[in-house]
Amino acid sequence: LQKLRWLRHLDRALDEIVSLRKPFPKMKRRWDLQEALTHRRAADPAKALPLLQGLARGPISRKERKLLADTLSWVEKEKAAAQLYLNQVPTAGTKKMKRGELKALKKAASIFARHGDYAAAMPLIRRVVKERPKNKALKAKLAWLSYRMGHHKVARALFQELNRKNDRGFYEYWQARSAGKAGDAEGAEKIYADLLENNLNTYYGRLARS
Repeated sequence: LQKLRWLRHLDRALDEIVSLRKPFPKMKRRWDLQEALTHRRAADPAKALPLLQGLARGPISRKERKLLADTLSWVEKEKAAAQLYLNQVPTAGTKKMKRGELKALKKAASIFARHGDYAAAMPLIRRVVKERPKNKALKAKLAWLSYRMGHHKVARALFQELNRKNDRGFYEYWQARSAGKAGDAEGAEKIYADLLENNLNTYYGRLARS
């Protein structure tokens, strides 16, 4: 079935699944998953979705949860997609979060952010940063969300905190952009000048010149 999907013989793959269902009825869960994967390969998430939702009525694997979340997101049901991951997360403040719970929180935040719902993503990322305050990648996500939400002073401070010599001007550029958006044109110009001095020939150096 995997080979048929890879070769895009999708009708043959679906026929093969139908032929396997009757002699192996106890493997219904497997055939439902294979049929859902085939519909996704055919870019038909509406047909894949009920099959994956059926799988979620029982114990669901990480792979199945991700497929269901991706499919829900595909059909613009991002809240339901994010909730699949949020169901794995304890109530805020109850206890220190485990690694898997933090990953689930980040995935839910990513779904919201991908659909432009920054207000829903922000508290989730803040909660993750609170648990992992030294993680620069998480702070970068918080800075970017702050920028997208129009919290430019907060974004500027976060980008400034993250700024380091080996980032080829990325954080410095967005620090300058945030300063400008916050109304500090003079501060933005100074940051751009430093960026041009230190990263003139990088991508962000060229952006700063334009």
